[in-house]
Amino acid sequence: MMQVTRSDRAELWALLGAVSLALVAAILPSVALARPPSVLVIVADDQRADTINALGNPLVRTPALDALVARGTSFDRAYCMGGQHGAVCIPSRAMMLSGRGLFHRDEQLSGQDTWPEVFRRAGWRTFLTGKWHNGEASAVRCFDAGRNVFFGGMTDQWNVPVASFPTGGDGGGITEKAVAPGVHSARLFGDAAVEFLAGIGDTPFFAWVSFTVPHDPRQAPEMFRSRYRGNEPPPPANWLPEHPFDNGELSVRDEVLLPRPLTREGVSHELADAYACVESLDAEVGRIVEALRAHGRLDDTLILFVSDHGLALGSHGLLGKQNLYEHSMRAPAILAGPGVPVGRRERVLCHLQDLVATVGGLAGVPAPAGSEAVSLIPVLRGEQLAIRDDLLLAYRHLQRALVTPDWKLIRYPEIGREQLFDLRNDPDEIHDLSAEAAHAVRLAEFRSRMASLMHEADDPLAPSVPPPPAIAVARPPNIVFFLADDLGTGDVAALGSLHALTPNIDSLFARGTRLTRHWAGSAVCAPSRCVLMTGLHPGHAPIRSNSEVQPEGQRPMPEGTVTLPGILRAAGYATGGFGKWGLGPPGSPSDPVAAGFDRFFGYNCQRHAHSFYPTSLWDNRAKVPLDNPPVPVTATLPADPAPTAADFARFRGTTYSADRIGDEAVHFLRAHADRPFFLYLPTTLPHVALQVPADEPSLERHRRFFGAEAPYLGGKGYVPCAEPAATLAAMVTRMDREVGRIVATLDELGLTDDTIFVFSSDNGATFPGAGGVVTDRMKSNGPLRDWKGSPYEGGLRVPTVVVWPGRIAAGALIDTPTGCEDWLPTLLDLAVPDASRPAALDGESLAAAFLGRQPPPTSRTLYRELTERRWQTALEVSPDGCWKVVRRGLGREMPDRAAPMELYDLRTDPAEAHDLAAARPDVTRRMERLLDREHRPDPAWPLPFADAASARARNDDAPRAIDGTQLPKP
Repeated sequence: MMQVTRSDRAELWALLGAVSLALVAAILPSVALARPPSVLVIVADDQRADTINALGNPLVRTPALDALVARGTSFDRAYCMGGQHGAVCIPSRAMMLSGRGLFHRDEQLSGQDTWPEVFRRAGWRTFLTGKWHNGEASAVRCFDAGRNVFFGGMTDQWNVPVASFPTGGDGGGITEKAVAPGVHSARLFGDAAVEFLAGIGDTPFFAWVSFTVPHDPRQAPEMFRSRYRGNEPPPPANWLPEHPFDNGELSVRDEVLLPRPLTREGVSHELADAYACVESLDAEVGRIVEALRAHGRLDDTLILFVSDHGLALGSHGLLGKQNLYEHSMRAPAILAGPGVPVGRRERVLCHLQDLVATVGGLAGVPAPAGSEAVSLIPVLRGEQLAIRDDLLLAYRHLQRALVTPDWKLIRYPEIGREQLFDLRNDPDEIHDLSAEAAHAVRLAEFRSRMASLMHEADDPLAPSVPPPPAIAVARPPNIVFFLADDLGTGDVAALGSLHALTPNIDSLFARGTRLTRHWAGSAVCAPSRCVLMTGLHPGHAPIRSNSEVQPEGQRPMPEGTVTLPGILRAAGYATGGFGKWGLGPPGSPSDPVAAGFDRFFGYNCQRHAHSFYPTSLWDNRAKVPLDNPPVPVTATLPADPAPTAADFARFRGTTYSADRIGDEAVHFLRAHADRPFFLYLPTTLPHVALQVPADEPSLERHRRFFGAEAPYLGGKGYVPCAEPAATLAAMVTRMDREVGRIVATLDELGLTDDTIFVFSSDNGATFPGAGGVVTDRMKSNGPLRDWKGSPYEGGLRVPTVVVWPGRIAAGALIDTPTGCEDWLPTLLDLAVPDASRPAALDGESLAAAFLGRQPPPTSRTLYRELTERRWQTALEVSPDGCWKVVRRGLGREMPDRAAPMELYDLRTDPAEAHDLAAARPDVTRRMERLLDREHRPDPAWPLPFADAASARARNDDAPRAIDGTQLPKP
């Protein structure tokens, strides 16, 4: 291996500097640096991932680490791969330094290339201070210089034996060893780092600063420990007095630091000591960062803060790190500096060595020989959503774990025991699901995948030959439900539109069964989605209108509401929602997580979705910032002088939300291809605002079709748009492309034949003028009457098709009226007929009709109401017609007269042009009773006339004439 002396360094830098800068520019073209970035790696010792204030722990004060979180990207799913003895820190650091996996690294790094050596060969000056548990020889070999280096695993924090080696790789060795009495370890190592930075000048450097806190003995300076006296933190949420079973390491040193069984008081005291140590470390991080700033090096330095692993500290009845639970293998990880996104939190799965590889990649240096680490740069750049589909963790011969984005399987081969945890909904690993029948298929798949990873990693416990594929187990079909937003029947080419460009949606209609008279759940967003989720029509559903809450979101469904994703999840499905929610703000009883989704990404609030260039979206309950400038949705442009193209371009950002949401949905498909999944895609397209990327390929075609247009200048909650018709049509095409991405991914994964695909809309096309739309000119609702928000067919009837190759007929039609509430019982009957479901449902299963086992129903009733517009409507199919009644103006009680009634026969009058209420009083009275019967009063959704009429109907069965006169009971 080539060694470089300091006399060679200037010449080497001159040769390599331009190459390194070119590499950095190629990786991150937005970064403009005069020199390649320097690197500062700060390593904590035994620090849990949940001990940083800015990442969710209000009990610990970490201002310096909080500032790093704000300046960079934090990684919530960074894992130590494990260890082969109780001192897990040794292999963890060896893996980070070499990039090698657990079963390929040498703990003393003998004969193995390392990151500091790579950086030194590339011209960086390398420096070490703090804990080095990987042998003196490797430290001297890897670094130019070391000061205040502790060679060992643990030490009295106030009497640390340290060494220095000023010549390092030039052939020198340890020049001094001493004990630094009375100086706390954190300050000792912080001083060395600050002194190094003061003398480095403009030279690029790689510094490894490794603390010995919060490892035991957990001794902190009194200024930090004193504030916890009488104010000790409570035990973790998953605290137990004893571990539920013998995991093979209950007698290791770490586990006997406290008397058994553990007590809450004892654990709280240990946590207080640990938090105080973390605060002492944080203070030194602050000093080091300030030194970078003072010497003008902060802006060109990549800072990686990480711990070697976590620690139990009472979780699961354990104290140490000799286990594979989240608290012990997951570590805090923050990356900040040039080219790193600011203020971002990532849930991407990675090993700790992947983070160091990312730093190396950002600096433009090659990886050490033999490195197996994977860089996260594609994730930082937004090019990939993941670098690893899953992770293998290992501890000695006693424990193995498989970690996926949502699940963890832990196996204890010595005792034949397993644990299965749903990390998305049970991050504290409290509920072991391994014995539940609903997860039997998942468990078998995870066992097989773990065996494969063990073989790939050269795990000595792996089988001698690669494991066979998992035994094929009949599994339920996957379900994809794509819900368009404000899409009318006249916006789809397959349904007769002349302007639409929708080849992927057209293909669905050609390959599936079309529901020609399908009612959306409601005529507006939130209640329509509630009907889909619950199988209840709006007269019974818990959400009956759009109703906002502050500071963000819509009124939630009551706690405990049974939902379609909740049922499917309980049946073993992976459940993902990507798009617009609108049924409860984050943290409410019916936010997407509470409603049954393992993963949700998109808009929580419908009003927030009025921009396709938002400043943030939600990933479950975490807000994810986007690189879009804030633009008020009330923005306007003046008519005089006439706005230019540049004026309208101000309302476009960088990240188009539908694209990012689609990326996350595709990742969900790939991550769950090996198990049944429910993918719910409530897109925001083509709802206003009228926004589409300037490079949308279909824009020019739509411009030619519609010709010159009058611009929309904004106001009323939506931004301006230069060409309303062409933009709306292009948004529909953009949505069609998202449908195509999902279909193509299913094809690629070989899942098309095993997937039920439903395409529908939440209501009809929006009314002309809203946000500048010209849906009347575009004939977005075809021949149907009226628009979104209306009780007429234009507000309720939506384009709908269901596809299941080989099971549901292609090109077939179901003309009987159907409703959105039918999907819950239908999908359950098709996919998991034995799954439990609510006793009270308004929907009727169409499964038998779809499968050709019986003809479609010939009779049917449907009901809708909308509190905000004060109307009710119902439909009844009978031998003498397809009758529809509309009752409007229900905002006040009218005891002496009935509300105005309209009656239409949709069989002969689909445009609802001829009111037959006066001509057919018998049908009108029958339909009125249907309205009164189907409306259940709810004080949360007052509809005064309907409430009173419903109460009368329940107390008095006597019908009324159209003019309100009470008729005798039959």
